[in-house]
Amino acid sequence: MTYTVCTDSSFGASVVVLETERLSISELLAEHAEFLYRLMNSDGYLRYIGDRGIRTAEQAADYIEQVIRKSYHTHGYGMWLVTERESQSLVGMARSEEHTSELQ
Repeated sequence: MTYTVCTDSSFGASVVVLETERLSISELLAEHAEFLYRLMNSDGYLRYIGDRGIRTAEQAADYIEQVIRKSYHTHGYGMWLVTERESQSLVGMARSEEHTSELQ
């Protein structure tokens, strides 16, 4: 497994942040808007995650830029694209978050 952190993707390529033997996790780009639109409107996504109000691929592209990519630049992490390496099929998304808690 390799792990690479790079928060400067201003050159327009999707930065790979994690690879395993089977999967690759990388930044979402506007070119992934159609996939995001289909995923966020699937029955399972709507039922278990919720409706984000994405009704078109254009709205998905805006969501990628205004929400997902903003998180990369603000926090250095966020929602990632999961790709099956052998077929290059887009299979889903994964999210990383920072949680802090005080132990008492």
